[in-house]
Amino acid sequence: MSTEKNSIYGDPQQQILENSALYLIQILLPLYDNSGTPFRQQDYTRVRDELAERFGGVTAYLRSPAEGMWRETPSLTIRDEIVIYEVMTDSPDRA
Repeated sequence: MSTEKNSIYGDPQQQILENSALYLIQILLPLYDNSGTPFRQQDYTRVRDELAERFGGVTAYLRSPAEGMWRETPSLTIRDEIVIYEVMTDSPDRA
C-alpha cells in the first residue's frame, strides 16, 4: 500500500497545481462608442465565444456594468460604462 499521498510532502498532483502560475486576464469593453452609440450584442457574443475557444473558458460580468473613468484634460473627466471578460492562462501572450 502506497502512502505517498498521505506523506509529509502531500499529494503530488496538488503540489503541481500549487506550483503552476496562472494569470488572470481582464478585458474591459465599453458599452458605447465615442459618439454614445451602443455596441451590438452580437459583438460581445463574438468576443466571448473567441475567448472561450482560445482559453478554454471565460467569465463575463455583464449584468452590472462597471464604470471606468479617466482624466482627458485637467478639467475634463470621461466616464465609460464597461463590461468585463476574464480568462485564465498559464502563459500570457504579450504580443
